[in-house]
Amino acid sequence: MRSISRRSPGLLLATGALVLGLAGPASALPGKNSIDKNDIRTAAVNSSDIKNGVVGSLDLAFGSVTADKIGDGQVNSLKLLDGSVTSADVQNDSLTGEDVKDNSLTGNDVNESTLQGVMPAQTRFVTEQTAPVSGAAGGTPAQITANCPTGERAIGGGGAWLIPVLNGGNDPTALDRAFLSASMPSPAQPGTAAASGWTVAGRNVTGTDRILRAYAICVPNQIP
Repeated sequence: MRSISRRSPGLLLATGALVLGLAGPASALPGKNSIDKNDIRTAAVNSSDIKNGVVGSLDLAFGSVTADKIGDGQVNSLKLLDGSVTSADVQNDSLTGEDVKDNSLTGNDVNESTLQGVMPAQTRFVTEQTAPVSGAAGGTPAQITANCPTGERAIGGGGAWLIPVLNGGNDPTALDRAFLSASMPSPAQPGTAAASGWTVAGRNVTGTDRILRAYAICVPNQIP
């Protein structure tokens, strides 16, 4: 009768463990692109592990990129969608002339009331007047010039004798015996490039006090 050799319990246990280890489920991940977020430890992937240019806008959660994640000067006009930047996105007084392209702004882009030294309309009336001039017998001559502000020029004008005590001095005198002898640009020399104002002269022979007023129509020296 053949004898059966006895094996030690430790050897049997070691052998069983080896068999189970070889026959157990495979631990390797099958195929390519099979890793999901549950396979990666938190914070295990950093920027050096990501190939340049492989992360697109669809890979970023909405609102996940904030100002502190963008380097100064990294965002230029090519990276902004047309019309995406509004006045609410621009801090007051943060833009200078260097930030605005030449000739890119029109009148529709500028609130004229915010400009200093620029009149809201392209033309304005400027007036000057004398003190009341006596209309004694023989008449009293007078002359006055309405000057345009600095940076503007006169393109027209005129004058009138006015009644001081009526309608705040804005009622014209009847033509009889209130004469205008001159109404002309100032200076009025031929060849002058632009007039700086308008001059009128006349004589009051009405027998009562009258005001001589000059009117100038002024425009900017350079009209857009």
